[in-house]
Amino acid sequence: MIAVLNTEKKRSHKNRRKIMEHPNGVWIWNLADIRRDYLDALINAQCKRVYLKVLDDASSGIFWGWQCTPDIINSFKASGIEVWGWGYIFDRRSSTTTSGIIDALRRAIGCGIQGFVFDVEQEVEFSSTHSQLREILVRAKEIIPNGCLGYTSFGAPNYHSKVPWKMLNEICDLQFPQIYYELFTFGSGDPSPTENKAEVKECLQQHKEMGLDKPILPIWGSESGSKYPTTAIELQGYLDEYSGSSVWRIPDAGKGGEAWRCSYHGNKMIPDPIVELDPVRDYQDVAIPLKFSRPLKLGSKGDDVYILICALMELGYLKKDTKVTNVFNINVDDAVRWAQRKLQVEVDGEVGLETKKALEEAIRKIRPIIQPPTSGSFNGAKFADFCESILSQNIPWSRNIDFIQPFVSTLGRGSWHWCGATVYWLINEFLYKPNGKTMQLQYPEMEATFALVEASQQYFQNEGWYEDNRDGYVPPAGAIVIFDWDQVNINAPDQNYDSHIGVFLRMNGDLFVCGEGNTDRSDSYPDGRTAIRERPRQLIQGFGIIPEGWMPT
Repeated sequence: MIAVLNTEKKRSHKNRRKIMEHPNGVWIWNLADIRRDYLDALINAQCKRVYLKVLDDASSGIFWGWQCTPDIINSFKASGIEVWGWGYIFDRRSSTTTSGIIDALRRAIGCGIQGFVFDVEQEVEFSSTHSQLREILVRAKEIIPNGCLGYTSFGAPNYHSKVPWKMLNEICDLQFPQIYYELFTFGSGDPSPTENKAEVKECLQQHKEMGLDKPILPIWGSESGSKYPTTAIELQGYLDEYSGSSVWRIPDAGKGGEAWRCSYHGNKMIPDPIVELDPVRDYQDVAIPLKFSRPLKLGSKGDDVYILICALMELGYLKKDTKVTNVFNINVDDAVRWAQRKLQVEVDGEVGLETKKALEEAIRKIRPIIQPPTSGSFNGAKFADFCESILSQNIPWSRNIDFIQPFVSTLGRGSWHWCGATVYWLINEFLYKPNGKTMQLQYPEMEATFALVEASQQYFQNEGWYEDNRDGYVPPAGAIVIFDWDQVNINAPDQNYDSHIGVFLRMNGDLFVCGEGNTDRSDSYPDGRTAIRERPRQLIQGFGIIPEGWMPT
């Protein structure tokens, strides 16, 4: 890299000299998963550029409109941070939609991104992708600001000789090699700063020897779970040595990685108080009565504080967020005092028995009353409403959760995938029990109980109630959705292996809004919970559709 930089300094071409002015930066994958105060943190880190994911051709619609909007881009710019977009193409596929990618790129540019980087991985080692890749790059270069089209791929090109390096170098303006030295093992020595330095040098030398002469802006990796993780000091050294380099990636809230501990202009090290001092969990509607017994006040920490904060968010005394701390800080103290004034209890900032009871009663008043199903024939819209009213409560798995009880005698009370059991319970509660019936756990022609997703698919197919997923098709509300996480092409024949099941509620743009059990698995909910999720068409194998007006006999 040093040799490349020195060569570039000798050139007088205006665009080449401008390349040297690229600031160091950091990469963002899922904006919603990183710490909430990311703008303040980026300013503190003196970061002047972020690379924000804006498209992926494995996503329905390709464009990531939920995190690439004019408001989001402008919020970065107002903080003195320029935004470049990036996107993964040929993601688990041998061909893609050129027009869809270019349209997504146009939309991202319209939102205000200032440059773009295509992420190409092992898929482009197949020669069948090369002509379409060339077309995408050529068309992209026509609309991306001059000098601002880049590509990112393997850091050591000699080990991936089938990637069309010459083509990428010919068309793109910049190279962003993924020099993730904390993961590399091709060096001759044991992992160490010395060995890492040798591997970095070899990666850059390979680029030079292959004639890849476009300016190099290396990407250094720092992620949670690396066997030999880099240190912040080592990472800072590479940022300082290689102008325009960047870090993959900003870690998810509460996860490891050193991106936040680096300075992107200078050598100052920045601690990350949120990761170290302020753990966060996903928001959920809390159970009533509130499950805490000790008085809570400023400075309290623990699961009971988390429950209190979720309650205050539901009531509107705190801004509702997807991530929730378990620390009773000054913001929580303000919210508690506001609630106490509104609920007409003693305003002292302490949540004792009186305040707790007042909060519980306030929550009961604002939550919708779930109407029990009435007897009669199937109504898809009402079934969808019923399912949403239940599943939106974010009910976590437990040994006594209602959904699994019909299957306990067969499968036990251990932790097993319970999405199929949830759908069975919903159908039985809504349609069978009100009509004095009980849905069978397994029909004679079925190979397994309804706890297995494939059993539901088989049942709907046998009844003639199954619709295969296809472009443009939208099922009626209340349809059963069958997912396949490994599905690459929705037009390919079904493999009769299904990953998950839920209930279709409605569309949100080109995303399917579904109610599901056994979802949102995380450190906070290792066995999952119920939730309302938005899913791309790509993940859906088909739909089971109970006929409107049908009644069990």
